[in-house]
Amino acid sequence: MRFLINMNVPRNLVTLLKAYNHSSRHVGDISMARAEDNAIIEEAKKNKEIIITHDLDYGHLLALSGESAPSVIIIRIRNMQMEYVLEKILEALSKVEKY
Repeated sequence: MRFLINMNVPRNLVTLLKAYNHSSRHVGDISMARAEDNAIIEEAKKNKEIIITHDLDYGHLLALSGESAPSVIIIRIRNMQMEYVLEKILEALSKVEKY
């Protein structure tokens, strides 16, 4: 899978996802650190990436757009240690990929 990591998620998630053979980029590494949410959505859509964010706005923006892409993973957990976050992302992906 391919991921675009938003600014509000630490960069080291990129490295952790790559260790599991997932392509990933952080918006801060592609000159989009101050980009508007819609620009990030378009970037992810263009590159067929799933956005990983802590920002609830993405769900609203995508729902209102009527678009089916890109997908978004919104992380809303208290334990933001990246190993734990990765575990939860991989757990969710394993459930979704079954369908």
